[in-house]
Amino acid sequence: MPAADFRRNFTAISALAVVLVIVSAVAVGFVLNWLIPDIGLAIAIAVGAVVSPPDAVAATAIGKRLGMPERMVTVLEGEGLVNDATALVLLRSAIAATAGAVSMWHIVGDFVLAVIIGTVVGGVVGGLGVWIRTRLEDPVLTTAVSFAVPFLAFVPAEKLHASGVLAVVVAGLITSHGSATHFTASDRVSERTNWRTIQLLLENGVFVVMGYEMPVLIRDVIEVEREGVGGPLSLALVVCGVLVVLRMLFIFPLVQWISHRERFAEAQSTMWRAEVERLIAEGKSPEERTFAERRWKRKIRTRVADVEALSNTQLGAKEGLVLGWAGMRGVITVAAAQTLPSDVAHRSELILIAYFVAVITLVGQGATLPLLIRRLGIRGTSEQASRRELAQLLSEIAEVMGGRLRSPGLHREDGTKFDPAVLEMVKQDEQALEVRVRALGSDDHAALLDDRQQLMHLLLDAAQGALLDARAQGTYSASSLARAQAILDVEVLRLQAGRGPAH
Repeated sequence: MPAADFRRNFTAISALAVVLVIVSAVAVGFVLNWLIPDIGLAIAIAVGAVVSPPDAVAATAIGKRLGMPERMVTVLEGEGLVNDATALVLLRSAIAATAGAVSMWHIVGDFVLAVIIGTVVGGVVGGLGVWIRTRLEDPVLTTAVSFAVPFLAFVPAEKLHASGVLAVVVAGLITSHGSATHFTASDRVSERTNWRTIQLLLENGVFVVMGYEMPVLIRDVIEVEREGVGGPLSLALVVCGVLVVLRMLFIFPLVQWISHRERFAEAQSTMWRAEVERLIAEGKSPEERTFAERRWKRKIRTRVADVEALSNTQLGAKEGLVLGWAGMRGVITVAAAQTLPSDVAHRSELILIAYFVAVITLVGQGATLPLLIRRLGIRGTSEQASRRELAQLLSEIAEVMGGRLRSPGLHREDGTKFDPAVLEMVKQDEQALEVRVRALGSDDHAALLDDRQQLMHLLLDAAQGALLDARAQGTYSASSLARAQAILDVEVLRLQAGRGPAH
């Protein structure tokens, strides 16, 4: 989750992840307490907290495949990051209220402290994690530290009776923000690959556990509680209806309010753009500006960029409908249901209701979400526009590289000048990069760029075949074969990275 995207959409994310979760938990709690009076209001709200946080994994997977706008994906992913913390803190407070010694003000104070302490702990651990990893040179070690960071954030926060989940989220955002500045390319590639693997195993592992426990819960409901499966299923359908209606009623006013704020900000953007032009017209280099001037310039540029980014992907009624229907329950609902106290009346039935809610929303809303996106005509940035934007960014980067290459102060680390032959070689590489960037941004040259990439793939496939033959013959040492394989892998990755935004 890029920190800038999270900040730009913080209003929508916080409203959905905090306010809507609390409202949904309380509403579901009152409904369940009315339908099952034996459990009591506190446990009913605890069950409401279990089913209140949507899981963005399925929704964003569908949305990305269908070309959902990046802003909608960001809102769903951000909501999925934070709503777990809200639900789990509310769940803990509701369970504590079963003892009858917890007041409403105590619950509110507990929630605020959990957020503040969790944020502070996450910030400290995230900053320390980045600092430690900058002093490690082995990508394997830095990835190992990244595996430890969530636990180092979660455990102290929970010991302080704060939100461990929120601490992990904050630590992750800080790590993500610092990765581009402080981590090496090898660190980022290694971490990205390993974490995708861990994510896949953990997320799907929860549903494997759910599949194993479902028959046990059904047997307990039938044999122990002397009830059929139809009762929990009917209650789950009622809960799903309450959750969907509340989400829709909440999202449409939220989207209208956000759109109004953004139109007001866009009206003021002319003033901010004029300020940026004034700063540029001064002609001062970064070295000539004071720290306060540099900070002011960055702040103004950030405001202008925020307005432009949000105005290009505004949220309307259609987007609100998709965001409302994308509230599928999943991992947290399944996992949090296990934390209900063992002495709670109708425990197996309540857990089964939570399981049914997850299954119904994942299957029902998940199966119909693609159709809804297509029918409403929700589309993200076109491939051509994304390619042109990427070309513009790469062009700015290449311009800075070229300026540095032509700088008279360019020299080696020991202060001596570079060999003219080396400079000429690098200049040729720079020119080749400029040609590829221009081709990337031009629709006319896109086909030529694709042909070049296909040709390079054929050549690299041939190189891989030759390497395999050499490996089979055994004429080269294992270390030489491994280094050659690493070089070819880097070339393949570089080629894949140039295939466009989707890759």
